[in-house]
Amino acid sequence: MVAINDKNEVVAYLIWSTCSLIATIDILEVKTDYRRQGIGKAMMDALPTHLPLIAVLTAQTIPSSEQFFMQLGWQNSTRKGAKFKLLCSGVTSVRALPSFGCVIAICRQNYDAVVSNPERYSKRYFQISVRTEGWLSKPVFARFSLDSYMAIYNNQVLIAEGTVNRLFQNARDIVDNDVDLLVMSRIIPCDHSLFERIGLSDIPDSMRDKPDTETTRTSKRQRIEAAHEKHADVTAVGVALAEIVPAESVSSTLRTSGVFAVKYKEETAALPCIQYAITS
Repeated sequence: MVAINDKNEVVAYLIWSTCSLIATIDILEVKTDYRRQGIGKAMMDALPTHLPLIAVLTAQTIPSSEQFFMQLGWQNSTRKGAKFKLLCSGVTSVRALPSFGCVIAICRQNYDAVVSNPERYSKRYFQISVRTEGWLSKPVFARFSLDSYMAIYNNQVLIAEGTVNRLFQNARDIVDNDVDLLVMSRIIPCDHSLFERIGLSDIPDSMRDKPDTETTRTSKRQRIEAAHEKHADVTAVGVALAEIVPAESVSSTLRTSGVFAVKYKEETAALPCIQYAITS
């Protein structure tokens, strides 16, 4: 996404990448002379309208930008500089195990520590409703890491417990380890009988052997590198590429419909030298 002034100069740009329900702000840059005019805020406010399926925004901020993000309603993560913002509501947690239904229990502490001393650590319980092919009717959000404790109950009976990697094939889609955040909208069990044990049919064949997040990211990087070779003078940053067009063809207003990344000279990072916009 880019902002262009009345002289058709790009004065700001916003680049992001997506994975499952999460969109990560990779770069937000506003030219010095155009700062404190609401341009960055306008771009951040416009972003969710282009990401209707995204539930969470994340970013790794620098010290000078922390106040900006906090004023926009972002929350601090457990990791220094990491922040996130929820775009929709999720399942409400409770402190006591519900008496019926399928329940996800979590504890932010390390799995081995919780198992070795379960009475010491309290858990939060999320009663979930699992629909076709493992999709949840409402997502689950919580502070969490790949090493944290998780358990699955059905009608108060413990079905399985472990780290998210041990329980679900799509663990990397469920946990954003950069901000230590659980964002669960779909479960694909490692043990295919899990669905039966929580009262659902076995996992469909269509859900097996799905490419993981690392494969998806590698594919995206390969597409970007291919674009670099085709357009040697263009620095492509961010998400997958489509068509490269001259900046003059971009409306001289804040774009809110499909501009994802821009060309700039890395050695100077001088925004007025931008000549191309990469659009979807």
